[in-house]
Amino acid sequence: MSNALRIGGAFVAVGAALFLLTLVQVLVNGWMAPFPVTWSFIAIVIAAAILGAFATTDKSQPGSRRQVVALTLAVGLIFVGRILPQEPLMIWAQYWLPAYGLAAIACGLVIRRSLTA
Repeated sequence: MSNALRIGGAFVAVGAALFLLTLVQVLVNGWMAPFPVTWSFIAIVIAAAILGAFATTDKSQPGSRRQVVALTLAVGLIFVGRILPQEPLMIWAQYWLPAYGLAAIACGLVIRRSLTA
């Protein structure tokens, strides 16, 4: 698998994670509530990037040790994120989550599209 495909997949996964976090934030705290950026949030975003970079892209693609290690690392990051301090590093307006998510998905699609050009 090419590096552009991995990087594009990582960006798309980060975008999807940001949209999912936006949905959870809106359901829990309401629309346009301030969003606290914590170490746990950063760990989730990094885990999504790792998962997206090493995801299987085709049914015929065989699994590899690198994929298993990457999945284990991503799950480990999620667990570590739960025990990290929950004090906010900064506060974002809630609209930045889907804005960054849209930007990440757009970047990922452009990078993946560069493979066919």
